[in-house]
Amino acid sequence: MKSSYHFVKFDYKARLDSIYVNILGSQESQESFQVSENVIIDINSEKIPVQFKIVDASVLFQEKKSLLKNLSNVKIDLKIDSEFVHFKGQIDFAIDNDILSKEIDVTAPNDIKISEMQGTYAAGRSF
Repeated sequence: MKSSYHFVKFDYKARLDSIYVNILGSQESQESFQVSENVIIDINSEKIPVQFKIVDASVLFQEKKSLLKNLSNVKIDLKIDSEFVHFKGQIDFAIDNDILSKEIDVTAPNDIKISEMQGTYAAGRSF
């Protein structure tokens, strides 16, 4: 199974209450795969991830939208095999001189046969 490390850019859109994690240098998405109620993976025509969305983030993380605007770091570990898609994310928010970390860990059947892979997707902001 191919393993790789990718840099991403990320943003929280309060109006949509969603965190968008875009893989740098990736192609346009062709299809979306819903891993869970809150996690969507957009894939390209070769079934390779190009974007992750965490929707209803304030509900999922039980935090105010004003806090989620302070998104400071994102790390996602994605493992895909022939049977399952496993998404594990750590999302950090800066609060004054402290960091609040939230995690999400979900697994779903690989129904649309996304290519087998293992990767880490990460980025952080410096203050």
